[in-house]
Amino acid sequence: MHLDYNNKTVVVTGGTRGIGKQIVNDLFTLGANVITTGTNKDEILMLNKQVEKETNKIRYFYLDILKEDSVKKFLDEIVEIKNID
Repeated sequence: MHLDYNNKTVVVTGGTRGIGKQIVNDLFTLGANVITTGTNKDEILMLNKQVEKETNKIRYFYLDILKEDSVKKFLDEIVEIKNID
């Protein structure tokens, strides 16, 4: 089975650690643009700085789904993305 995610944009929640992080890495390896979230603001800043040096295909966002303002801010930030597959 061949999976081709070239030019596809995917969202992965909880993509900063563990299984979510591996999913982000795998999708990136398959050619996807990855939008991913995490709950640690400092970690999000650090990860974005790290990937900015390497690629523009992964972008981390802070998201705490238990906080309405966090959800609203996340949605406001990604609404500009034309296609999410």
